[in-house]
Amino acid sequence: CTFNGGKDVFVDVGTKEIGIDVLRGLTGAERAQTLHMGDQFTRTGNDLLARRACGTVWVDDPGETLASLKLVLEAMEHRGAPRLS
Repeated sequence: CTFNGGKDVFVDVGTKEIGIDVLRGLTGAERAQTLHMGDQFTRTGNDLLARRACGTVWVDDPGETLASLKLVLEAMEHRGAPRLS
């Protein structure tokens, strides 16, 4: 099932844990190299199972997501990680 929510598009693969595991397998990324940002980590939220697959950040809105991504990228640059293109 695919869905276009206006500002996001996703494909339902079962759970976010499964989706993250598949994506990590395709990219060769380890759990420690993977971060999921979401807004539904409550007991019934759709981001809860992502916590089993990798580190997570709970965000409230797209603005907070952008601010969090900027912090992550700054930290990566500070540590000398290669720039993402």
